Amino acid sequence: MNRLIKKIRDVDDAYQKIFPDGSIYTHQSDMEGAIRDYDKLILSAPCGSGKTEGAIVPWLVTGKRSRLIYVLPTTALLESIESDVKEIIDKLGIKRDIRALGETDTISIAADYGDRRDSDLLKHNIIFTTLDSFLLRIYRTPLTPSKYRDLTSSRILNSFVVLDEAHMYDEFTLNLAKATLRLLREANVPHLMMTATLTDGLKDFLGIQGREYHEVKVSDAEWDSFSGTRVIKGVGIYKTPEDMKLTTKSILDSNCAKSALIVLNTVDTAIGVYDGLKNDFDCTLLHSRFTKEDRRNNLKDAMDKLRTGSGVVISTQVIEAGIDISTPLLITELASGDSLVQRMGRCARRRGETGTVYILRKSDEEDPEKLVHPPYSNESIKSALEVLERGGSELELSRSTPKPDESSKDSEKGVKMALRALTSMYSFSKSILDMQTRSGTPVYIFCGENLKDAAGKDKAWQDKQKDCVRVDIRWVWRLGDKLKDMLIYKIDEIGLSNAERITIRPWDVLSDPIRNSPRSKKQLYEYDSERGLRKL
Repeated sequence: MNRLIKKIRDVDDAYQKIFPDGSIYTHQSDMEGAIRDYDKLILSAPCGSGKTEGAIVPWLVTGKRSRLIYVLPTTALLESIESDVKEIIDKLGIKRDIRALGETDTISIAADYGDRRDSDLLKHNIIFTTLDSFLLRIYRTPLTPSKYRDLTSSRILNSFVVLDEAHMYDEFTLNLAKATLRLLREANVPHLMMTATLTDGLKDFLGIQGREYHEVKVSDAEWDSFSGTRVIKGVGIYKTPEDMKLTTKSILDSNCAKSALIVLNTVDTAIGVYDGLKNDFDCTLLHSRFTKEDRRNNLKDAMDKLRTGSGVVISTQVIEAGIDISTPLLITELASGDSLVQRMGRCARRRGETGTVYILRKSDEEDPEKLVHPPYSNESIKSALEVLERGGSELELSRSTPKPDESSKDSEKGVKMALRALTSMYSFSKSILDMQTRSGTPVYIFCGENLKDAAGKDKAWQDKQKDCVRVDIRWVWRLGDKLKDMLIYKIDEIGLSNAERITIRPWDVLSDPIRNSPRSKKQLYEYDSERGLRKL
């Protein structure tokens, strides 16, 4: 066997170092033979059952390809998993450093996403990346000088690829993932998909159902045995945002809660609940509309609160998967079945623990075409509610999520982008310059001061990026008539420059006038490190 790390004899030896109490699960041990013998793999196991260890340790032992690329849907999840893997490597006594030729006891680890490009040309042994960056790399988009673009994509094609938490992608991105899985199969790239909620419908949508994927899975009978005991206290109904605030506060008070996790479906709802609770409880807010530094600080504060059992964390889906925390009290807005299962996986996560789950739902909309609990489809909400009302298991709940809609506009857009991406990949001529990886169009909102000082100065613009929040352009459109006052900058080869146009394009940087001139009285939005970005 061509072991990547010679000092590790086998997976049992490695697991004994990671889990000295001997708590090794069958699916973790089974992954050694699966990775050694198969190139197309699925690992289906519940939350908190050690899927990360089940991927990393067998790969280290088998030495299947010298590079592992770990793909995750969000940066918050990436940073959490990266920390977990570094802890695994340290427990195994492996040195974390650049690996010299012929060296057998060193592993190099880096991240490649957003403005954090630690791995030049993907040269490290373990690389953590978001799906966005992975797609941009494999389809040769301009993240690196043009003469090196084929090198980064070829290194991906000569790696072992792990795709984690695939259920969190939207329909547009799922089509890109589907095309990418096809590419990995055709190029004989060994790859592993991992999630607690990979339904048959999603497998069918991704084109992996019946394609000779070897699946390592936990049996239905064992599924609920990996966590503690959770009691679901029914489904409460609210009509207005104010009702939700009052209901949430009432639940916290009645449980005399010292620690709790509250998960909402939208950023605006999360901010509203935070405003309603912050004067009575020690709260931390998590969502996507923070600058990177503030998001990182808030995530650390949230993790500390939940691990020490001292405070309330209010979050959107950013805390939904992969983050190893456990709370005795979970309050969640109704969502699709797979999302609910992931959220429940943060409550009484470990054996022997007990927890309580409260689920809140909005009263039905009069307009059947209007989403009751955006961004989730009404069909997925109805399916989840049916399982909850009959007292079904979490496994049933995860399987209730309907197959993604292949006829939706997002799916159609995703198919077109996937075809463009594959065409570019096989042409080996020119790359895609404007590849879109999500259904929304990304733009940056500047939340600092004096953005105009950075125009035409690449270094100055790099310093200003820390004050930007990435949002969907639809958030900007909701400003309505105020949008005409927004200042538009474009990012190009010299850094930042005035766009000198009124139309907004992907990756533009937008600023309201008051942030360029203190004398201006026009302010369209505000930002602070506790609540994030919000419209005025």
